[in-house]
Amino acid sequence: MRVELYLKNIFSIASKDCIPYFNNLPSSQKAKLTYLTEEEASKLFGCNFREGIFIEPNDQRHLFFNESKLKWDGIISGIPKKKLYDEISAIQIGGNENMLAIAKMNDKVGYGVFAIKDIPKHTVVCIYSGEIKLGRRVTTIDTNDLKFYTGNFRIIAKEIRGMGSYMQHLPAKTDHLKMKEMVATTNVMPEYIVMYDENNLPVPVVVFVTLRDIKEGEQVGFSYGWEFWETRGVPSYFDHNGNILENLDTSIQDIKKSCEFHRPSCLIEPKL
Repeated sequence: MRVELYLKNIFSIASKDCIPYFNNLPSSQKAKLTYLTEEEASKLFGCNFREGIFIEPNDQRHLFFNESKLKWDGIISGIPKKKLYDEISAIQIGGNENMLAIAKMNDKVGYGVFAIKDIPKHTVVCIYSGEIKLGRRVTTIDTNDLKFYTGNFRIIAKEIRGMGSYMQHLPAKTDHLKMKEMVATTNVMPEYIVMYDENNLPVPVVVFVTLRDIKEGEQVGFSYGWEFWETRGVPSYFDHNGNILENLDTSIQDIKKSCEFHRPSCLIEPKL
């Protein structure tokens, strides 16, 4: 049962109350696609399943940003700026259709995210939902969180989680890996965006944008980066259907190389 939140929602996402869910890998004959309510998803995943950005009621966002360092750094994924903001607005009002599903993969890695339809390149598929916490390292080793660049805080997906926090790590590069042609690679890019609300306060949002066309049934994920794996050991590698690839004999140098990706930049929306 989902509990009532004491947190303040500063970036609202319209609730569709129909979260796509597979009880197995989509490629499996046992897989069945169902649609969960937020309450059902919260019970199944052991969290408050809600899409949006949340903060403590005392709202100390003025401590998170050094606004003198905020600058235009461009869009890494290549999506046109107008299209990016139009699709973010569509997500907020619930005008976009379901493109992704959470799937139970196996007992080792838990859940992952898969496409339930063909998705074109340069499409915003979801945001990284969670709670803003001040500090560069504010969580334990097993907590899902994203360090927000150009800010002294992280977005924590622990008490509150959404679709984006269930994406598995997919390497950015595979040239040096065994069976490289079989390894699923990064197909979405997190774009780090700072918008401003009606009170002229910054609203940090991480949105995931497709880097190429994604086929129905394909696993969706991004590179967590070497900083993540440096303290967590060896990542799992998957084939394009989400099955774990065994016996890759991955070295530390292999992991570092596979995690290489363009450092996220920060896109600033002009103040209202």
